Amino acid sequence: MEFKEADLIMVIGRRSLFHKLIGWFSRTCGEPLTKAKHVAGFLSPGVIIEALWTVKTSTAVDWLGEHKDFEVWRNHKLSLKHRERISNRVRGYRYHFYGFWRLFLHAGDLLVEKVIGKHFYFFRKMIKLNDYPICSWLWAMPYYEVAHIQFGVPYNYASPDDMRDFISQNENWELVYKVVHGIEVINRLR
Repeated sequence: MEFKEADLIMVIGRRSLFHKLIGWFSRTCGEPLTKAKHVAGFLSPGVIIEALWTVKTSTAVDWLGEHKDFEVWRNHKLSLKHRERISNRVRGYRYHFYGFWRLFLHAGDLLVEKVIGKHFYFFRKMIKLNDYPICSWLWAMPYYEVAHIQFGVPYNYASPDDMRDFISQNENWELVYKVVHGIEVINRLR
């Protein structure tokens, strides 16, 4: 199996109360249930990085073995140079603490969205400190800064759901690997 630098992992199907809340907040009026509730990605074919309590790395073997519901997406338009630069930007956040307070700003905007029925960005515009990433920002920011790729919304405002909605409908992205309930259902890497 050959994953590449900057391949994105969309974690789906988490059932904890925290992830159910993220799913509810992320869904705008009329939108189907939220699929992605967390974003991780590949620093190299054998290393995955994600923002949890801190930004941490895991071996791909360990990470893939511990997660039962996820998708791996690849942008085919990225050059090797872009992939390396994106990975290096993300790597620079290793060991940084998670930006929990950002979630409250996201939640404020998303609550207003539920009332007005369209995207709303007010509270998220207050996010100025970049030393405390959340999972979606950790990947959306370097994709934008290096390759000018946004995920349907400005990178500072992206949620896992925004990112997955965008890539699943964009011809430059391909679902290359998918596991549901611990069973491999798609593998285009063979």
